[in-house]
Amino acid sequence: FDREGIAVTKSDEEFRKLGVRAAMKELKISKVTLLRMVLTIKNQIHRRLLEYPPSSPLKKVLPLLHRHARLYVLSTNKRDNIEKYLAQYGMIGYFEEIVEDHSYFGKSSGLSRIQLDHHIDPRDMFYIGDESRDVDAARKAGCHSVAVLWGYEGKKPLRARNPDYIFRHPQELLKLI
Repeated sequence: FDREGIAVTKSDEEFRKLGVRAAMKELKISKVTLLRMVLTIKNQIHRRLLEYPPSSPLKKVLPLLHRHARLYVLSTNKRDNIEKYLAQYGMIGYFEEIVEDHSYFGKSSGLSRIQLDHHIDPRDMFYIGDESRDVDAARKAGCHSVAVLWGYEGKKPLRARNPDYIFRHPQELLKLI
């Protein structure tokens, strides 16, 4: 991120352990700068998304979850990108709907929209996410928060948000059924 004047010296793994907010503080960047960085990263991800297959354990768990629950995708990524990805990896049929939400510091409005549109009692809803803000969004929307450790943030920042569940492996999602 040279053009932002930000020198990143920590490894990806070290930033995962910190979490987004702590990394912002350590790098001394504003939300505006973070937004520019996120947009740059997202553009790179969008161009190369199809090159990164989902984990094999997750692909095995999805059919089982789908049999027992209605599944939705809530993402800041574009719907067509997600649809292409799910189609390429044989997972498109598992989800009721893909909902775009572009609010970087909270997806609670997207969760509430899913609850209203699909008549879901928040107490019957589990939001699975890999970032602290996902845990916060679930809490704000009144649903259960499920933090997963195979994604972006590490155990320390996720545990600090006090999720209802924290899982290390995709197979553990089956405990929710």
